[in-house]
Amino acid sequence: MKLILIPWKGSLTAKQRLAGVSSRRQRAGLARCMLRDVAGAVEELRPAPRVALLGGGPWAAGFARRRGWEFLAERRPRSESASVDRALARLARQGVSSVLRLPADVPLVEAPDLARLLGLWLPQPGALLVPSRDGTGTNALLRSPPDAFPSCFGPGSRLLHGRAARRAKVPLQVVCNRRLELDLDTPADLLEFCRRGGDGHTRRFLRTHRIEEKLNDAAS
Repeated sequence: MKLILIPWKGSLTAKQRLAGVSSRRQRAGLARCMLRDVAGAVEELRPAPRVALLGGGPWAAGFARRRGWEFLAERRPRSESASVDRALARLARQGVSSVLRLPADVPLVEAPDLARLLGLWLPQPGALLVPSRDGTGTNALLRSPPDAFPSCFGPGSRLLHGRAARRAKVPLQVVCNRRLELDLDTPADLLEFCRRGGDGHTRRFLRTHRIEEKLNDAAS
């Protein structure tokens, strides 16, 4: 049984590196819009996958419940790696065979991107990693079994995950994906997102709140 795990850091402290182009309230709204776009891609998959949202707070719990997703409550926030690994151990005990950790801030992702990842053959044990746009980070990580090796999210995570996989003797395949590679953390990421187009919740939010206009003015 495969599962998609989406960690949700919450919206109150979301995206601090965007403080120069957006207010705290706008960053909270942007984080929710990105999650809605990611959810839209997940919900187009057929057959419908098992999905779990990892996070805290009533908004996230309601978001998961309305979609028929599981909600893995994280009452004491810790590092993403520790939170994800705790969830993976729990899912492995439930008999889940593999888990795709999918970020909540990749609004360009589409259902075929996810279908391809979930459909790739993996050895047992095995893993695949989708790197970030700069090639140093980890934007999606599929592990089979779910706890095949520890998570190492953060700066330089692609290299760290590679080392963790080698130590655990788990073959790790790298799969590049132009839509999944773009997570929105910085103004430069937002500008690249706007240049690539799209008309989902995230793009409409950036236009409505004139953040896209501000980014274009700063770049000109």
